[in-house]
Amino acid sequence: MPPPDPRAEKEPKVIVHVAETEISEGSGMGRVAWHWRQAFLDRGYEFIHIGPGQLRARHSPSLFPLLALRHFQKLGVRAPILLLHEPVGGLFISRGHPAVVFSHGLERRAAAAVPPDGPPALGARLRRWATAPLWAVRTWSTDAGLRRALGVLAINQEDAAYLREHYGGAPERIFVFRNGVNPVADSAPPAEAQRRTILFLGSWLRRKGTDTLAAAAALLHGRVPGLRWVLGGTGVEAAEVLRAWPREWHAATEIVPKFPPQEEAALIQRCGIYVLPSRFEGQPLSLLQAMAGGRCCLASATCGQLDLIQHGENGLLHPPGDAALLAQQIEECVNHPELAAALGAKARASVQDRAWRAVSGEVVAFVEAKLAKVATSGRGL
Repeated sequence: MPPPDPRAEKEPKVIVHVAETEISEGSGMGRVAWHWRQAFLDRGYEFIHIGPGQLRARHSPSLFPLLALRHFQKLGVRAPILLLHEPVGGLFISRGHPAVVFSHGLERRAAAAVPPDGPPALGARLRRWATAPLWAVRTWSTDAGLRRALGVLAINQEDAAYLREHYGGAPERIFVFRNGVNPVADSAPPAEAQRRTILFLGSWLRRKGTDTLAAAAALLHGRVPGLRWVLGGTGVEAAEVLRAWPREWHAATEIVPKFPPQEEAALIQRCGIYVLPSRFEGQPLSLLQAMAGGRCCLASATCGQLDLIQHGENGLLHPPGDAALLAQQIEECVNHPELAAALGAKARASVQDRAWRAVSGEVVAFVEAKLAKVATSGRGL
């Protein structure tokens, strides 16, 4: 047997993760990173995260790639491969750092999917003009990283198809990763009050389809008695939400701007129907968690929703922006509890294999496969 390679013995088992998020179970990207970190730690890696908290000073998103690279260079850490969020990919890879790039929803697709509400205010236009060179660096870094990375972690099949068409490379370079669900105890079918309570969980943004939701709510007034609405995780106070919400529903609407992660399951269980009318998503954790809770889920037919919901089997889909169809689906599911119960039961069954440990382990295995290629080729940092 040949003696062990001394270089292999000294190779650090380190993963450097760079993303514009804090690692926390309290946010979407943060929750995914929390579980990825745990999976790498379980495999014996040291996990180094570079995010806004490590940069300390407040900054524009346009600056994050450059500041993150500078921070990494100051650390002087030696790692055989990096795990990079798409905006920082090109800057690191162009300096010879082997990397896997990941996306939580391709930025170029998001920009095309959500048209602006109108011309920005003068101050916003001036800031955009002043930072245009930095945004150009971010855009270049995104494109270069997706094109040159050893591997790309895509968040849904639509993104994977876009990557293949616009960035090329071998098919095995792209892996569509799965998000997980927190365990939910078995619960009784929704009672009457729950059946008539509609839940929306998400930031109060046009990207999330809030205009579609408000239009659907207006259409439902007077058609379905006893409806109630819970708008959770809006990130903005009730007054701002209510300005865009039909006045006739104000008294029957509860707004929860923020809630701790441990209260998410209870919030979902209070409601019978979950709605997500987004124009653009990655692979929405709130939808996955509502499915795990056995709720009847109604979502827009785009992005990660198409990977999760089979129309008429474990939920219902509507074209993005189609408020009339969304209103019709809500009415149908409220008036036919047996339909809502069947969709909810199948939704729950369809995510039973998505324990966080399992899906995060799939990501680690993909990164390790690319790491093996780095070791074979002799590339490193």
